[in-house]
Amino acid sequence: MLTEHELKQRLQPVAENDYTIADNETAFALALDMMPHVGSADAELRDELIYVTLAWWLERGVLTDAQQRELLTILRDDAHLFYRLGEQETDTVLTRSFSVLLIAGLIYRQRHAPYLTTNTLLAVKNDVLHYLAAEEDLRGYDVTKGWMHAVAHSADALSQLARCTELGATTLREILDAIRQAVGRSQVVYAYEEDERLATAAEHVIDRKLLTAADIEAWLTGFTQLHDENAPLAARLHTYVNAKHFLRSLYFRLYDDDKAVALLPTIRDTLASLQR
Repeated sequence: MLTEHELKQRLQPVAENDYTIADNETAFALALDMMPHVGSADAELRDELIYVTLAWWLERGVLTDAQQRELLTILRDDAHLFYRLGEQETDTVLTRSFSVLLIAGLIYRQRHAPYLTTNTLLAVKNDVLHYLAAEEDLRGYDVTKGWMHAVAHSADALSQLARCTELGATTLREILDAIRQAVGRSQVVYAYEEDERLATAAEHVIDRKLLTAADIEAWLTGFTQLHDENAPLAARLHTYVNAKHFLRSLYFRLYDDDKAVALLPTIRDTLASLQR
């Protein structure tokens, strides 16, 4: 296995060469070398070299279908997406968060050049939902370690899954419920545009037009039930602010959408109920 220093030396020339590499097999071998380091505490290696390189390759179809499936299997294992899940204030969140972000990239590839079965997509969806619900480290950014962003990266994966035509109304309802649960987390006030990324995922669910207006309205009014009168004041304020920011973000996403404009009064009413 390459050390971080060795991997960095390998990836820097690739980045300087517009992420071009000799052939599929060489690219895949280097991708496998990246897997143990997707959660490196070195922000340049993790974010600017590993993530950007793999995202570039996925967007342009550098890897074969079989290679992409193998990477997806690796990223969903206990050494990546579920690595020491439940820890807080440790660097392990970097591995989990950047694993789910790379999963989002692999699902993006599925949408443009399908290579996964519907059953595999459903399994990926289940893993992402489980991960988001169980993640306890909700930090967005650290001045020394860089982006952590577990909620935002999970929202990106949900956005891609929501747009997969193989997945139907049941999955879309599960995604909306997961979004509402994430908004309702009381540990922190999201300060790094997590609300925007979650709103994007919700918008993509609504855009599929598989759920009825009544389904969406019931989901929206459910945000008023996030309030727990028995919770400490700080927790109640966190939940209130997160819900308010999310609903406002979603409101303006839908504002110019003729097919979704009927939902705007429900969002306004929900916001008014939260404020009361």
